Amino acid sequence: MTRTRGEVDEANSVLFLGVTAAAIGLLSLVVAVQQPLRQPNVVSAFFVLIVIGECVRVTLQGDVDAAPLGAAGSIAFALVYRYGHDGPTTFGAATVIAGTTVATFIGLVPHLVAGRAPAISSVSRRVIVTAALAIAFRPAFLPKAGHLTAKELTALFVVLVVFAQLLDLALGAVIDIARNRSAIGPALRNQIHGQGSMAVAVGSTGVLMALTAARLGPWALLIFAGPLLLVQFAFRRYSFIKRTYQQTIRSLSRMTEVAGLTETGHASRVSDLAVAVGRELRMNEQDLEALEYAALMHDLGQLSLPHSVYNGATVLAPLAEQQEIARLGAEIIRQTAVLDTVATFVEAQANPYRSRAGDAVEPPLGSRIIKAVNAYDDVVGDTRDSVARLRALEQLQMGIAYDYDPRVVDALDKVLSRSAQG
Repeated sequence: MTRTRGEVDEANSVLFLGVTAAAIGLLSLVVAVQQPLRQPNVVSAFFVLIVIGECVRVTLQGDVDAAPLGAAGSIAFALVYRYGHDGPTTFGAATVIAGTTVATFIGLVPHLVAGRAPAISSVSRRVIVTAALAIAFRPAFLPKAGHLTAKELTALFVVLVVFAQLLDLALGAVIDIARNRSAIGPALRNQIHGQGSMAVAVGSTGVLMALTAARLGPWALLIFAGPLLLVQFAFRRYSFIKRTYQQTIRSLSRMTEVAGLTETGHASRVSDLAVAVGRELRMNEQDLEALEYAALMHDLGQLSLPHSVYNGATVLAPLAEQQEIARLGAEIIRQTAVLDTVATFVEAQANPYRSRAGDAVEPPLGSRIIKAVNAYDDVVGDTRDSVARLRALEQLQMGIAYDYDPRVVDALDKVLSRSAQG
């Protein structure tokens, strides 16, 4: 199967992160084994915490793998300056990086045995971010940590962890840029929107572990591991509910296909292409999710029509009938009481971009995208014929005076051109 340019770029970016993380981990391991192991009980405590954190990984929004407990343990490991009765910590950055790398891979073994291999990118990001944090703190600030006031030390830790978490989000944005060919700004905003809450929870827990470990030693790890595990299981439950929700929507979207009202795969094609166009136009993740759902269910109104549309191609139906299908579909969606934005996108999908009278309200961007993409797929279908694609795009270009938003048509053209090149 031929991969698209975005898939190739994503694979190359993930490979680069993986090679970088592996090089950092191996180099730190070589350095660490050449030095005497200092404070093995302290190192072992954080090692075990990271292993456990990896064993209970969770999948976040967007199918992103994460190990919040392991990540918080890695942060605390890099920042711990004193450990209860053991006194000031004396091990260096190489020990932290090597210990985190080995513990991370040991924690992955149960997932690999179960056939649930975590994403290479998330594991690589952990190693890289931990290395950056350990190198930033331990050589320069560790000798001075005991002489800082509580406020100064806390402020230092917060600054370092904010830097580390922003680095982690930036690395995630690099993968998004490669996959979706988007700009750095929208990609970073999407990372913050999707993982910002977890990043705050992980970062703050790591800082608290490091600070309280100075007095409580191993008890600090136990005290803060519990609440973070509860948060992690809550995210896992939320992710499970969300996946079930998405599967329900996809099943609902196939009702018109099962009834023979639309072509097989039409809803999925429109949804995938609409989201790609939305990314091209730099929509945020929340609106992209609503756009995905609306595109999947844009033809639901056909179920309520007394007669079927020829081949399910609504673009060939009169405007009044298109708007009736959109209205009926929006009514069905509004029955859920939780998809108001989706219903709004569906309801306005048949409205022209510009009114000939010049007094109509401009439809939402999501509706304009669905209108153009649906019209395109109604003409092209699942064919890969380049002539049919060009003919469909020409028809859209002819309608940009009133029917279609020229920005949407231009974005669609760019997405299709990249797909053809890939």
